[in-house]
Amino acid sequence: MALTLAVQQDAIVVPREAVQSGQRRGYVFVVRPDRTVEPRPVTVAREAGQEIVIAQGLTPGDQVVTEGQARLTRGAAGRTAGGIAGWDAAL
Repeated sequence: MALTLAVQQDAIVVPREAVQSGQRRGYVFVVRPDRTVEPRPVTVAREAGQEIVIAQGLTPGDQVVTEGQARLTRGAAGRTAGGIAGWDAAL
């Protein structure tokens, strides 16, 4: 049985596996238009099962890396090159 306590309009949601732990805050790897990746700090609003609601750091449509982050650095090839899986930040 599920109970909905609140609905947040226009929430940006990503899979749990996209958010990595940094020294001061969480971050995700975002796939840029040139197919390279950049780490981007994010502020987590809350967690909901296997999804995380992002308060700051992403915009709708950003593609985040969901697998293989351990071998990524700023500017590394992402998405299709090297088998990196991606996911669109969704509303």
